[in-house]
This record gives sequence, structure tokens and C-alpha cells, in this order.
Amino acid sequence: MISAAIPERPPMLRGLATGVVSMLLSGVAFGQQQLPGVYKWADAKGIVHYDDENLLQPRLTQDILDGRKIAPVESVRVPLEFRAMVVQQCDLIRERVTNYRGARALYGRDPFGNVYLMSPNQVALTIAGLERDQSRVCTHGSAEKLYAVDLAKTKASDLDRQEVAIKRDPTRPIPSSQ
Repeated sequence: MISAAIPERPPMLRGLATGVVSMLLSGVAFGQQQLPGVYKWADAKGIVHYDDENLLQPRLTQDILDGRKIAPVESVRVPLEFRAMVVQQCDLIRERVTNYRGARALYGRDPFGNVYLMSPNQVALTIAGLERDQSRVCTHGSAEKLYAVDLAKTKASDLDRQEVAIKRDPTRPIPSSQ
């Protein structure tokens, strides 16, 4: 009887074999997952199908689109006083831009009240900021936009005040917003 001793594998090969086996097992596990955009479904006979469209979600049809309603845009009447204020601000900004562009030198004031000569970069940045304000205030429909922003800020501050009041006295009834 001939007996041959099987040599033991070196540790490096054992680690490699373990890695290959684990990769194969993880590949099997990953193979069971569905790919994104691939949907699995079974028909009435129990046959499994794969598709690139989710048949469980309702399809977008003209009937669905016709049934949807778009909320009407809330028209806000801007008070005349607010319009007059916007026009006044526009005139002031335009005048300031004209004066800044025509000035030979511009002076600024630091937080301590000291007066200094503005550098060309500071002048350019100041004029750019004024032009940005001018485009915001002096365009068609700016009064409506600014009034809508003002209303939104007012509503937000009212909600904040209500929230603080509720935190102080949780038994107090919440006022209805109208």
C-alpha cells in the first residue's frame, strides 16, 4: 500500500481560496437583487416576467391629466401707498447710481466713524450693488413681487408669534388664519 502525504497549502493560498469562495457566495447574493429600472411581476398563471416599466403604477393618460386641476393664481392688489413707495425707492436708487458714476472720488465711513477714500474696487462693488437693487426695484411688476415678499414675511412673523404664544400657553386655542 502506497501512502502519499498531501502537502498542506501555504497560508497565502488558503487566504486566496477563502477570498474566491466568499466572492462567489456574495456574487450569488448580489445576483438575486433586482437591477434599478427592472421590475419583476407575475401574471395570472404565476409566470414571472421582467419589464422595464412598473406595471403596478398607474400610467399617465389624458384622462388623468384632464382630471387634474391647477390652483388659480391668487391675485394680490398692491396698495397705492406701497406702489408710491416703490417708485420713490426706484428714483432714489437711479439718482444714487448716476451720482456715484459721475463722482471723481467716493468716500466711505468705517464702523468707528472714520472717513476714508474708497478704492476703485470698492466703488465698483458699491455701484454693482446699487445696480442690483435698481434691477430689483425698477422693473415691470416689481411692486407686485416686493409686496408679495412683504406679505410672506408678515405671515411668517405672525406664525412665529403664534408658535411662541402656544409654547408659552399650550391650553390657549390657536387663532384661525384668514
